[in-house]
Amino acid sequence: MGGYYQQEFALMSIVHPLPNSEFVLLGYLATVPHLRNIKIGSRFLEYIINVVQQDDKSLILEVEHPDFGENRQLK
Repeated sequence: MGGYYQQEFALMSIVHPLPNSEFVLLGYLATVPHLRNIKIGSRFLEYIINVVQQDDKSLILEVEHPDFGENRQLK
């Protein structure tokens, strides 16, 4: 899924329904750096939650701290 802010590509996510289950995995969500801290990521997450709930599914989040772990530059 992707999203725009004022006609500019602003964020994206990787959402994967898990086969034969009632779960959907949100494996990735990112906002372009110059559009962070204006709450569009939060609104996008709320949108994803609503879409998943409309399908009577539950959302699983994979969360990583950006300051730790491998590939710190990419985070």
